Amino acid sequence: MKKILFSTFLVIGILAQFNTASAVVFEGNEQVVLDAVIDDDLYLSAGSATIKSNVNGDLYIIGGSVIINGDVSEDLVVMGGKVDIFGNVGGDVRVLAGQLVINGSVGDDLLVYGGSVDVAKTSTVGGTVVVGAGALAIKGTVKEDVRGIAGLFVLDGTIERNVSLNIQDSMSISEKSKIKGNFNYSSLIEVEIPKNVVMGKLSFNKAADNDKAIAEAFIAYKGISFLAISLIIILLVIFTPNSILLIGKKSRENVLKSFALGVVITISVIIGSIILMFTVIGIPLALIMVVLFLICLYLSKIAVASWLVSYLVSAKKEKWLKLKLASWMVAFIFLYYVISIIPKVGFIFNILLVLVGIGGLYMVFFEWLKSLRSKNLV
Repeated sequence: MKKILFSTFLVIGILAQFNTASAVVFEGNEQVVLDAVIDDDLYLSAGSATIKSNVNGDLYIIGGSVIINGDVSEDLVVMGGKVDIFGNVGGDVRVLAGQLVINGSVGDDLLVYGGSVDVAKTSTVGGTVVVGAGALAIKGTVKEDVRGIAGLFVLDGTIERNVSLNIQDSMSISEKSKIKGNFNYSSLIEVEIPKNVVMGKLSFNKAADNDKAIAEAFIAYKGISFLAISLIIILLVIFTPNSILLIGKKSRENVLKSFALGVVITISVIIGSIILMFTVIGIPLALIMVVLFLICLYLSKIAVASWLVSYLVSAKKEKWLKLKLASWMVAFIFLYYVISIIPKVGFIFNILLVLVGIGGLYMVFFEWLKSLRSKNLV
């Protein structure tokens, strides 16, 4: 749970850097090679991008393969499959990538989420390294702290302040490496650290010791989520009980259709957002699409509860309609949350019902549009 939360905030931190600027240069193509100096901020999207010249401003890139040979005077923000940085960056570097190799120097902080991260011997990071990676190798110098989560951690360089890492798999620290501050790490197995490597305090926390705290945090998260969605259900039942009945009716009459629509919509959103991310103009649209889909995912639980309760409550004029709707829907939501936390079975159960819920929401939305068209309101 802790890893999921950390990774989520890390990715949001990286995506938040794709902001607008007062004066920018846009470039976009399947293959881009820039060898002219850019005296401004540069926004670039390409299947393959090579930056040979200097950028005197911020540099924002989305691409499959990204190679940066020139210097960037301010911040560098990259989303890519494979990213190689040979030039120097004056400000922060924020990267979301499958593979990142840094051979140049970074003037300030390095914030990265990726499959593998390699800070080469020739590289110096002037600030803090915050990482979420499958493999993290630091062979150069980090002037401030290193913290985050890594499956594999390799240190063959110098970290001038503190290190705080959650190691998921294994760790390798050479005798010539240095940690000039404290080294606090958690792992399943304690690793023998060579003498004179850690100049501050060395502390190890067995990962199993955190299980109780993680479980409590997970249960608290589920409890808050359950209370929030229960409140939404009660408000919907009070103000729009007929909408609840309509969602349930549509889903019950077309369960397979709802499921199929849910699958198609989910795949379309994933593919569509990825395609849009490769165009500078499409980035805001992709983010809006993802946000709307996440809202739809959350509301799909209500659609699922409406579908299940439709087998028990169906008449619009039924006595105590609102009370029955609210009671049964909250009960079904509680059951949904209980089953969804069961390992493996809960995951499959959750996916199947959410897909049905998404399809049900779409059908009701389409029905609503047809109603507006029939009244010439759209």
